[in-house]
Amino acid sequence: MSYDAEVYKVFIASPGDVLQERQIVRDVIQQWNCNNSEDKDIILQPVGWETHSFPSAGKSAQQLINDQCVNDCDLCIGIFWTKLGTPTDSHISGTVEEIEYFIKTGKPAMIYFSDKSPASLNDVDLESYAKVKAYRTEFENNHKGLYAAFSNQHNFRENLSNHLQLMVNREFGENISQKEIATSSRILQLSDKAKELLLEASEGSGQIGSLFSQGHDLLEVINGKEFVFPDCNLSVREITEWKDSLQSLIKTGLIRSQNPQNTAFEITLKGFEYADKLKSEKKCIRLNKQEEDIYCKALKEDSGEITCITAAENSMDIQVGISRLEIPQNHKNISLYQNALRKLVKYGFICYFSSESSGPIEVYKVTKKGYEFGADNNLL
Repeated sequence: MSYDAEVYKVFIASPGDVLQERQIVRDVIQQWNCNNSEDKDIILQPVGWETHSFPSAGKSAQQLINDQCVNDCDLCIGIFWTKLGTPTDSHISGTVEEIEYFIKTGKPAMIYFSDKSPASLNDVDLESYAKVKAYRTEFENNHKGLYAAFSNQHNFRENLSNHLQLMVNREFGENISQKEIATSSRILQLSDKAKELLLEASEGSGQIGSLFSQGHDLLEVINGKEFVFPDCNLSVREITEWKDSLQSLIKTGLIRSQNPQNTAFEITLKGFEYADKLKSEKKCIRLNKQEEDIYCKALKEDSGEITCITAAENSMDIQVGISRLEIPQNHKNISLYQNALRKLVKYGFICYFSSESSGPIEVYKVTKKGYEFGADNNLL
């Protein structure tokens, strides 16, 4: 039986000396999907430049890989052994550039280093091997996060399976916690008009009046909003959609008739519970002060652009459209606003738009999801 699921793309970042480990990543993801997808309504899709990129011109190879593969992914799994990868215009290697993108945009990245000894040092580029060790030290010393080491492929497979389960539960757990809502929506298959009618009634008298059964165009929440009424200038199609919405609420048991003429209806307990789920689905994310400061101002700007300039460790400037945010220039407040940008990216409300490779300027833009959430929560 088919089912709806959220698809999260997993980018596999790795140089050419870990081909077997790349395949292990794909195998582990496939096994995770077999064990969890239907239950959690989540599918993980492995993505690699070797399988998801295509020939193109006009940009560097790494820029094309970023555009075609990296930027749309939700999670990165990076693997290193003796090679760091091919240098790019802005980074010591393409693999490093891909990983740095995920770190910069606040998306999860799981990094692994192989401690397996090469069969022969004669087969190893010692300069490249030294770069891997240097990057590993830099990753640890510059507090970029936690990495994991593995001694053999069996050890890697076992660790990755455990880590992937923990990561999905933590990073994408919101989707899992909303499964009951998603399941209810899938079973009921309510139209937007039916949801609007139910929500409006649940917040008002809990009663709906209709004269559709009597041959008249009237649909309203009693003592509340009118949806269809004489001379309302709705098309025949729109009126039909409202009629179908009322019928779908009756058929799903969310409302019931109060009289034989079917002119008055009341919301059932099931209807109130489902309305609560719809409300929580819309408003389950709570923004903190810094997130709200950035996001709400961006919503009100025509461009929806957020420009962040970090000139030094204790210097940060955020400009939203033509407005400049007042940020106290100290380590604590700068960290709070940096985290706010990462969280807004993670929520999907803004996306990383561009940066100057030679300078500390980053540009973000409000996404379609960001505008929709703002409209649903009266933030526009």
